[in-house]
Amino acid sequence: MRASDLGTLELSGHVSGDLTKLAVSGLKSQSPLLDAAGEVSIAGFPHQHTLAASLELASSRLAALLALVGAPAPDGLDRLGRASGTLKLSGDREGYSLESKLALADGSLALVGKSERSAVGPSFALTLDWDEPEAATLMSALLPAYRPAAGRLGPFQLHAKAAGTAAKFDVSEIDAKLGAIELKGTAAATLGGARPQVALKLAAGAVSLDPFLPAGEEERAPQKGARGQATTVASRWSTASSTSPPPRSTTGNIISRTRRSRRGSGMPRSRSRA
Repeated sequence: MRASDLGTLELSGHVSGDLTKLAVSGLKSQSPLLDAAGEVSIAGFPHQHTLAASLELASSRLAALLALVGAPAPDGLDRLGRASGTLKLSGDREGYSLESKLALADGSLALVGKSERSAVGPSFALTLDWDEPEAATLMSALLPAYRPAAGRLGPFQLHAKAAGTAAKFDVSEIDAKLGAIELKGTAAATLGGARPQVALKLAAGAVSLDPFLPAGEEERAPQKGARGQATTVASRWSTASSTSPPPRSTTGNIISRTRRSRRGSGMPRSRSRA
């Protein structure tokens, strides 16, 4: 993104302070990418640098805004409409507390936590709560080419806690729901060193993948008939080639427990007649 894409920035507010502190009240900022309103104060010059901010934010171009801060997102994200949120941040050089919430379409994302400075480096403790009434709406924005066979998939919900450092952290209280699929578990990651390690433990209820299969025209793959003639069979799986780069060398453990649905595993079966 170029600087010219940012457009015109309008900024207003009341500024007060002295050589040790600075406060901006009645802050209002408007631009094509982001609107903001609230209060910001910085104190403790030149040593402590205490920060307190309380802002209300809104954007109609969330994908472009995320790309600006180095977090690329699909352009389809903007089709979900105007995003709005709140941000509260306070602390000093020893650590900060964070309370934020994002509302987009009919869903919401909340992130609450804190960071601290220690002898081994900065550490964090965060709690994430994500609620989307219809998962298909979100997936259509993140994966524009994907259309689930079921049309509607049901709600998506995720709760989790993460704590540690950027090099080593644990994720606990994982509680996720995607339609009728429920997952619970924990995770741990050690990202430092030449071979990152990830351990994931998940327990799942009944799992049926049929609603998540791509919709569209059935593809037909040629096969040999009884007399050598070419025949076709319906295929429910995508034949698109993958262009993803190979992963880095990684070691880890994955433990999953799944209870089979009484209605079957949901995997398609093929039958052929001679």
